[in-house]
Amino acid sequence: MLLDLEIVVASQKLDSALNECGEIAKRKMNN
Repeated sequence: MLLDLEIVVASQKLDSALNECGEIAKRKMNN
């Protein structure tokens, strides 16, 4: 159970990191 929770948290962190990268890439393309 704990392992599943860790996987969920890790994937959420990965998701938000990818979203941040996407936002930065959009800003660079717009500039």
